[in-house]
Amino acid sequence: MSQALSVDTHCQMLVSQIIDRLDKIYDAFKSFVSVFSGLVGAALAIRLQYGPQNVHPYFVLADGLAVLLAAMTSLLIVENSYSWYRLRKRLSEVAGADEDFCPIIAQPTLLRSSRIEIAMLVMIVLATILFLIWNPLR
Repeated sequence: MSQALSVDTHCQMLVSQIIDRLDKIYDAFKSFVSVFSGLVGAALAIRLQYGPQNVHPYFVLADGLAVLLAAMTSLLIVENSYSWYRLRKRLSEVAGADEDFCPIIAQPTLLRSSRIEIAMLVMIVLATILFLIWNPLR
């Protein structure tokens, strides 16, 4: 004997998954800020401690780490945003429409719904480019 989920239960499950996706997006960005700050701080400390002539060979490693960190964080943000979008769209479908046939929960629009995530990605790219230009280990 199988029982179908009620609309309320289904909506609650979708909302909890949507909240989880949002948390993962913000956690990925917070992790980027922490690790990137550590990378910049370590590069500065190494240059100050050992001098510019002794640390030059390590700038490629630092650049690679910065690019890898930016790529992985961007991928996490994009994938979780896409999951959020799909879940939010499904929530709108499950919630249905009111008596005037207007959706109870509006469908998400990609650009309008992703402004913060787009700003995060721009900041990640900008920080990485600036690090590549002014890497203290160069």
